[in-house]
Amino acid sequence: MHPRPYGLLGLPTEIFLYIVESQIIECQDLLNCMLVCKHLRDVLEDSMLWTYQRELERDGLIDGVSTLTTAAKLETLLDRRRRWRDFDPISVETLCIPFDEGPCSLVGGVFARVVRGPDPGTYGIAVALLPNTCGNDHIRDILPDSYSWKSVQALAIDPAQDLLAFLDWDPLTRKCHLNIKTLFAQEPHPSAAQSRIALSSGRGHLTDRESDMKLGSDLIAVHKHNKTRVWNWKTGVIIW
Repeated sequence: MHPRPYGLLGLPTEIFLYIVESQIIECQDLLNCMLVCKHLRDVLEDSMLWTYQRELERDGLIDGVSTLTTAAKLETLLDRRRRWRDFDPISVETLCIPFDEGPCSLVGGVFARVVRGPDPGTYGIAVALLPNTCGNDHIRDILPDSYSWKSVQALAIDPAQDLLAFLDWDPLTRKCHLNIKTLFAQEPHPSAAQSRIALSSGRGHLTDRESDMKLGSDLIAVHKHNKTRVWNWKTGVIIW
């Protein structure tokens, strides 16, 4: 006869699942424990609520208010994942949004893209709020007409932070800059340590396809000419 284990694993299964499903213990901590404890893995895999919480964590989502059962929510979540993987949308709607050849970004129902500027040979960045299920049934297009650049080589947006980051290159001065603006007004972002950062000079072209950039929380990654640099845009510190 084996002695009953102490601590968390020594609790009756019902009490153990109550603690786990109440999210007293962080989901990631339990995932780590499951890698080294077979008993813990077996108990948790029998819990529908824990399985749902685990799959939410995997997709980076949080649970919302719903009248669905846990089993129904889990089925909906897994179906959503499958549709993204197989590119099998529930419905398709075609939208007509004019834009010029160049970079674009779609995040959270906000579409930013390059358009012709107010002066010949210049370009601007237009921002469109796409139709959604929250009352916006038409495209709302925003184009600040007081800002234009010679060339926009890459851009990225984060609507949650009202953040627009983009690279502009001037073929006359042959200088490239990283710009950090508010997304909708396109003013210098108040949280940025610097709103305009010189990157390089002497290289680049109006149709340069080697530039790309990504946003993640406080970080901006810029890939240009086979080199990648990462900034904390709020502190101005170069991470990489």
